[in-house]
Amino acid sequence: MAVTALVLTLTDDETERMAALSELARQPGVTVGDPFGARFPVVVDTESTREDKKCFKRIEALEGVHLIELVSVDYDDDTHPRDDGNQAGSAS
Repeated sequence: MAVTALVLTLTDDETERMAALSELARQPGVTVGDPFGARFPVVVDTESTREDKKCFKRIEALEGVHLIELVSVDYDDDTHPRDDGNQAGSAS
């Protein structure tokens, strides 16, 4: 599982902003928080890093999204294993 926290800066145009928010609400795994001006906190919760990247690309392509700021990314161990030499089959 991948959980990504973003801050989106949306357009000042009310119609475009509402359309972008409506589309964000339809995205699976996307939760939009309360705005601070034109900035919106967003959490993306997906099953894999591949789905996380696809979702990011969909958000990036939305009309009305001016800026995406990455706050954090958290991968569980099954989605994105650590490269610490403790994985099965790794050479010492």
